[in-house]
Amino acid sequence: MKPRAAILCLAVLSLFLLSAAGQKKTPKSAKPAPLGPKYQEWLDLTTYIILPQEKEVFSKLQSDFERDIFIETFWKQRDPTPGTPENEYRQEIRKRFDYVNKEFSRDTPRPGWMTDRGRIYMILGEPQGRERISLPELHPAELWSYYGDTSKGLPTYFGLVFFRRQGIGEYTLYSPAGDGPKSLVVYMPNLGFNPDSITDVVVYIREYAPTLAPFTLSIIPQDTSLDLDPTVRSEIQMAQILESPRKNINPSYATHFMNYKGLVSTEYLTNYVECEATVAVVRDPVEGIPFLHFSVAPKSISVDYYGPDNKYFCNYAVDVSLKKGETFVFQSSKDFSYYFPADESEMVAANGVVIQDFFPVIEGKFKLTVLLRNSVGKEFSLLERDVVIDSAPSPRIGAVLVGYKTESFRDDNLMAFKVLDQRIMTDPKNSFTPTDSIALLFQLENPTEELLRSGGIKITVRGARAANPTEKEFTLPLNRPPYQRSVMFSQAIPAADLTPDYYDVTVSLVEGERIIDTESATFVVSPASKLARPIILTKTMPRTSLHLQYLALAGEAEKSGEARLAEGYFDRALRMVPDNPEAAAYYCGFLMRTRQFERALSLIETVKADPALQFDYYIIKGKALRELGRCDEAIPLLEAGNKLYNSDTRLLNALGYCYYKTGQKAQAIEALRASLRLSPDQADVKTLVEEISRQ
Repeated sequence: MKPRAAILCLAVLSLFLLSAAGQKKTPKSAKPAPLGPKYQEWLDLTTYIILPQEKEVFSKLQSDFERDIFIETFWKQRDPTPGTPENEYRQEIRKRFDYVNKEFSRDTPRPGWMTDRGRIYMILGEPQGRERISLPELHPAELWSYYGDTSKGLPTYFGLVFFRRQGIGEYTLYSPAGDGPKSLVVYMPNLGFNPDSITDVVVYIREYAPTLAPFTLSIIPQDTSLDLDPTVRSEIQMAQILESPRKNINPSYATHFMNYKGLVSTEYLTNYVECEATVAVVRDPVEGIPFLHFSVAPKSISVDYYGPDNKYFCNYAVDVSLKKGETFVFQSSKDFSYYFPADESEMVAANGVVIQDFFPVIEGKFKLTVLLRNSVGKEFSLLERDVVIDSAPSPRIGAVLVGYKTESFRDDNLMAFKVLDQRIMTDPKNSFTPTDSIALLFQLENPTEELLRSGGIKITVRGARAANPTEKEFTLPLNRPPYQRSVMFSQAIPAADLTPDYYDVTVSLVEGERIIDTESATFVVSPASKLARPIILTKTMPRTSLHLQYLALAGEAEKSGEARLAEGYFDRALRMVPDNPEAAAYYCGFLMRTRQFERALSLIETVKADPALQFDYYIIKGKALRELGRCDEAIPLLEAGNKLYNSDTRLLNALGYCYYKTGQKAQAIEALRASLRLSPDQADVKTLVEEISRQ
């Protein structure tokens, strides 16, 4: 095969091919392979610390390679010192597992980790105190005492009792409410007290085992009622103890592992970084088309040193996709790199970065996915959001953008979170200090002339606290003739006027007492005196390149099955740049797919003079002629295209068919077999070769 020269416009070709690829459905996963002993033991090891979501994902993995990567990721989520080579928690869990299987398997046929003592030891580790009670008056028991981690909901100090029920079998965990103190006493005639009286039983136990007695009523010794009834609170505290290893573990990484193990390389899968994000639909006031803006801030960032320039850097690859059902209607990939001097490294590490971008979107319901991959540290973050784009023509409030300041730009470039000449600086956390000014930016879309004369905007800010929440209200009259289809508003709110709290801000479009539409957003006023602001990484696009956005809209519409809408966007793009051969070639691809062959023949002539698009010219014109039954005219064009690049199955199949229809059977078989060598799974081509061979 000949290498193709730099005459093919890759952007056009990728767009041309992507339209077909976008229609493919997501394949169903194969049945997971059976678990081997190594992985079954790992499930045993992690029984008391693994989240249900993690276990479900692990059960669906299809190979040992995937399981090994998942296990590494699992432990990374729990590493108390991620900057060091050792994972102390992982080592501790293994140490506990080996201990319980050795020590607690002696009086039971079950492995030690399955016993009650084994479960508590796996969860809490070695107790700070451990007392064995072996008296003729009481069933054999053990008292384990712990100082709890209050950040995980544990009591400051508590004790757990294990006992042999009726004096036989393995040690089981004692429940003050479920078992009661009476279950610890060996029944003998003439005990000298009433065994049905909890007070008498506790006094009896205190006589022989004074350290045990307080824990027979509650796992927290001071938490007892006046009548000495066992407290039900112990059951609640016990549930919190059993759940404590699962506290502060975000299971989303496991879901991401399952969803993206085929898209993110294994070196990234073990380094998932949580992120905060903002997504907003903002309509361009000039063109009237909606753009989807997003802002993603990873919660941590890895940087590296670049010696030649004496700078540090991070390098993010950002992959964006938009799905309608199971069909990808939009996909893009961009790089966002940031280099900075060494003296700013601490500031960047503390503040982080936020990546912002935007793209046009058609009306409909979609699933947005933004995948960030930092080549430094091999880490990734993920934003997934359901979005609805509604292009109803009625008057309404657009998305309310919240930021820490606005900036004016004199240029006409398009940019994320910029409307006309106003750009709002956003931070997905939407947090402010009392010294900040809270900036709001929003649009009034599709107002009527009457509404512009007599309507107004009401802004209501209300705190979330139940008692005496702070509330502020602002009214902005419209009174803005002449008519405009989009009116932009900005409003600054001093955070000093608001007490620290979570806030809802509601922007209402009103006419008299009637509320026509509302839109809302949220933010937080923090008591902190200073907040770190992430460094914004974004890209701009000159408005003179707006035709590219219409081509993107055309692609979305076509993949959504809306051919007429797509054709309108193609026409609009071509009217903007009538002499642009790449736009014409892209449009021709659409015309071919919608079987408008005569129009494709006419339009493709505008591409002929561009050396970079010669191959596209030959294949599109040749295939159009072939579809119109003009094979004699198609053959020279397809042959010319094949001389430029002889590894395109579409061209070879069209050429083989034309040879066949013009009686050149040997040349037809040669071209079709060349196509099959490149792509053997073409059943229709195989059938045609067999048919020609029989003749």
